[in-house]
Amino acid sequence: MRKTTTAIIRLSRQRIIYDISNNAFVVGETIADDPHARHHVQDVVEGQNRDRVDRVVWLAFCRARAFFVKFLDDREGCQPPPEGRHPEEYVIRLFVPGGLSRPMLDYWAILVYEYVTASAIADWLELTAPEKAEPWRRRMEQAEERLTKSIATKRPVARKRMEVV
Repeated sequence: MRKTTTAIIRLSRQRIIYDISNNAFVVGETIADDPHARHHVQDVVEGQNRDRVDRVVWLAFCRARAFFVKFLDDREGCQPPPEGRHPEEYVIRLFVPGGLSRPMLDYWAILVYEYVTASAIADWLELTAPEKAEPWRRRMEQAEERLTKSIATKRPVARKRMEVV
């Protein structure tokens, strides 16, 4: 029987929303010729816009979670929270055979975070400033590619037995 290690990736919802807002503000500042368009881009987490962002973040989180399918507990699903309620953090609990180095877990967490935030920003920009969405779509795709590649190459830690002769 192989020993498994539980590894947990936690993403702060508050930090995700802050980064989405901050990046949308910066993108909006590049739209100097149309203050109305700039306003639409920058209001990404204001009022009811935040509901859409929350849905997109949840969807991106569930997609990112699915990249880890070989390490997930089959009983855990990815059901959205009840209407009007949002988790304080998004959690992916992994059961990794043979252990997992802390740097690799940190790398996965960074890539999931990048994937989720870039997905939400790209989605918002496709609605408000389509010409600005492509770089964010590429960032999302790059994070996905790096994540799936690093997950596919994850191997259990090899341990050599010492034998007395």
